[in-house]
Amino acid sequence: KNPFGTIGVPMMENVHYEFVASLAGVLINKQEEMKLVMPICKEISDARNEIVENRAGNWVWFIDSDHIFAPDTLNRLRARKLAICGAIAYTKKHPFVPCIYAERGGDGKHHAVLYPWPMDRPFEVGMTGTGCILINNKVFEDVKAPWFEYNKDMGEDMYFLTRAKEKGHHIVVDPTIPLGHMTSMPVDFELFISTNYPQLVPGLRRG
Repeated sequence: KNPFGTIGVPMMENVHYEFVASLAGVLINKQEEMKLVMPICKEISDARNEIVENRAGNWVWFIDSDHIFAPDTLNRLRARKLAICGAIAYTKKHPFVPCIYAERGGDGKHHAVLYPWPMDRPFEVGMTGTGCILINNKVFEDVKAPWFEYNKDMGEDMYFLTRAKEKGHHIVVDPTIPLGHMTSMPVDFELFISTNYPQLVPGLRRG
């Protein structure tokens, strides 16, 4: 039986046990055969390109090895039936801002952190990270190799997604899908709000 899609994990040297548990939950709850590609200790752009080169099926789900997520995460991303759909990750360092961006300047190379955003439905963004994102195979066919590459203007994920947008693809994120970015604790929406509340709501202070 042919795999229905590919789970791609760029693996770092040290992987948190909560990531392993999260991935196991997804694999236990999978509905079809899937291919798992896990390049180990490689430059992130090289790892992502290796995943795409070795993909099988209709889509690739990139999930970074420093995230934690629910067992139904992949199924929920697939249910949207979009060419590009991700969950929202938050940066590991204060102020723990979301990795979703609006275009700034109109040249496709400059972006600003997007806030506020819709909390109850998927929405289109100018750019996002690729730490937890589902990408249809058609996008990889439209954007030729090397898919991921660093340049002076942007990182490997923005490089790929910028080229995907040039081919007419839209970048959508789903804020209803929880995702944690591991440091010594998961960085998620609740931590973002709790550490930024005074700045987000001027004149108010938390009790």
